[in-house]
Parts: sequence; structure tokens; C-alpha cells
Amino acid sequence: MARLTVTVEGEVEEVRETLRRLFNGEPVGWGDPKPDSPPGPLSVGDENPKPSPEPPLDWTNEELARLWAYLTDPARRVLGEVAGQPNGYPLADLERALGSDMRRIGGNLSSVGHAMRRLYRVGDSYTRPWPIHKDTYKRVYLMDESVAASIRELVAPSGEEDTAEIGDDE
Repeated sequence: MARLTVTVEGEVEEVRETLRRLFNGEPVGWGDPKPDSPPGPLSVGDENPKPSPEPPLDWTNEELARLWAYLTDPARRVLGEVAGQPNGYPLADLERALGSDMRRIGGNLSSVGHAMRRLYRVGDSYTRPWPIHKDTYKRVYLMDESVAASIRELVAPSGEEDTAEIGDDE
């Protein structure tokens, strides 16, 4: 049996409205302003706030190759598998294909996070988008088609039908 614990804090009417939206399947934003409240400050400590620059939307082949060099073999195997079905690779299918479970697959993908922080993090933001995304609601991994094409090229030359088991990095 599933168990869920939710804490909703605020004025009585805010709590009622939030619960109503939750039970009706409507999205509930964190910290949504009240309809009659004035807009908050745009920035803190800056008279003329400056928008942060948007990170580039596209990866170059060289940037992906650089990221690839920092990844563990199991992380490469996961990315290579998802690159074959980038528009939505079901998690259950990925588990079967890799002979593993999502806990271990997620652990293997931590290598991507470490490499992204090391190579493409500046302050609190990243200069490149994440190469793989998990849609928890749909239970699929997603990947931009251009990223998937580059990863397929990175996998192909080395013939990475690697023999390493997905859990060998432990």
C-alpha cells in the first residue's frame, strides 16, 4: 500500500485551494503568489537587475566528446542505450536492456552530474544543458536528437558493446 505524507502550510484559504488543486490533478507551484499580491523584487541588492544569460541550447560534437571522456563506462552504456530511442526510452525497457534496476542505473548516471559540474558549471548555473532528462511522470528518459546522434557517433567508433556489467563501477 502506498503512503504519502504532504505538508501544506499557509492561511486556511490557501491550504484549501492548494489541496483542491492537488486532488483535481492541477499543477501546484511552489511559492505561487496570491492573485492580489504585488510582484516581488526582481533581484536582491542590485538597483538595476541584469538578466542572467541563457545557456547555449546546442552542444557541439567537441563538447560532447569532452564530456564523454569524463564519464564512467556504465554511464556511457546508459547514454548509448538511451541515444537509440531519444524521444522516450521507457524506464522498464531500459532496466531490461541493461539487466539492471533504476537505482543502479541512476547511480551510474551520477557520473554525468559529476562531469557536468566539473566541465560546464559556472557559479550556480550550467553553460550547457543536461544531455539526458528523466520524465518521472511518463517514466521515460529523454534526449535531444542532436545529442543522441553525437552519442551514437561516440559509441560507434569504439565499438562500445562493452562487456562491463552496469554495476561494475561499485
